[in-house]
Amino acid sequence: MNKQLQIELWAECRCNRCSFCNLELSAQRSKKLGKEENSPSDLVPNSIKIKYLENGIEYLKTVDWNNYDTLLLRGGEIFNSYDEEITDTFNVFIESISELVKEGKLKKVFLITSLKYQYKTSLLKLTLELFLKNKIDITKSVLVGTSWDPVYRFTKRSLEYWNKNIEILNKKRVPVHITSILTQKFIDLFFSHDKDVLRIMDMDFDFIPAQGKPELLKLKDFFPKRNDCLRFLITLQQTKYAGIWYRLLHQNYRRAESIFFTKLNKLQTRDLATFHSVLEDDIQDVLPCQHPTEYANYEDSDKCFICDIERIK
Repeated sequence: MNKQLQIELWAECRCNRCSFCNLELSAQRSKKLGKEENSPSDLVPNSIKIKYLENGIEYLKTVDWNNYDTLLLRGGEIFNSYDEEITDTFNVFIESISELVKEGKLKKVFLITSLKYQYKTSLLKLTLELFLKNKIDITKSVLVGTSWDPVYRFTKRSLEYWNKNIEILNKKRVPVHITSILTQKFIDLFFSHDKDVLRIMDMDFDFIPAQGKPELLKLKDFFPKRNDCLRFLITLQQTKYAGIWYRLLHQNYRRAESIFFTKLNKLQTRDLATFHSVLEDDIQDVLPCQHPTEYANYEDSDKCFICDIERIK
C-alpha cells in the first residue's frame, strides 16, 4: 500500500473551538518552552496564506508520486470561512492537484475539516467547486475527513452546521470518514445503546485515543476509565466493529508519515509503526514500555493504552 502525503497549510480556526483543542494545547505548551507557535485563535494574514499556498504549489512539482497515492490537506481548520484575496492562488493550488489526479498519480485527495461552519461561505464549498471545474469526480477522488464527539466538540449551533454539512456531502455523494475520540462518555453511551453513537459507528468510522493529560483532566468523562475501556475494546474485537478495532493498531490507515509544512517550506517524517508520531526533529517523552507518554491516557491509571490493545490482540 502506498503512503499518504500530508500538506499542512495554516492553523486558524474560525469555528467555535473544541474544549480539548489539540492545536491550542500545543501552542500553550510551546510558549511555556519558549517556542513561538501560533494559537489557532490567531488570524493568519492573507499575504501569509498566499505564501504558504505558493510553497505548496512549488512542492507538488518535486514529489516522487511513485511513493504516494493519497494527498491529505489540513491545517488548524483551513476549510471554514475565507477571504476572496486568497482565491486566485488557491485556485492554482487545486488546479495543480487536479492535474495529478487526472494523470493518475493521485488516487485520492483527503480533506480534513471540522464541518462546524456554514457550507455556503466555506473554503470547502470552493474546493469542491474547483475540483468539479477541473473535471475531477468528487464522488471517487475526494474524501472528506471530519470528527464527531458526544461532548466538548460542539455547541448546539455548530452541531446543527455539522449535521447539515453531512447532509450536503451525502447529496453530492462525496465520501466522508468520521473519527471520534475514545472518551469515557462515548463508552458509556455505547453500552447504553445510544442511537447517535451507534449511527456514527455504522458509518465510515474510526477512533483516536484521548490525549492531553494532565491539562485536560478537568474535563468530566473525557479520559476513559481503564476497566471500562478494556471491556469496550474487547467488545469491538468480538463484534461487527472488528474493523474499527483493527485500525486502532494500524495508524497508516488514517495518518500520513510524510508531512510538508508550508510554513517551514520543509518535508518532515514521523514513525507511525511504533506510534512515535512526532516529527524527526522533535523529542518525545516515553513510558517504561517505550510508547509515548501521551498513551498513558486513562483517567484512573497510568497504564499504557497501546500496550493494553496489544495484550488484547
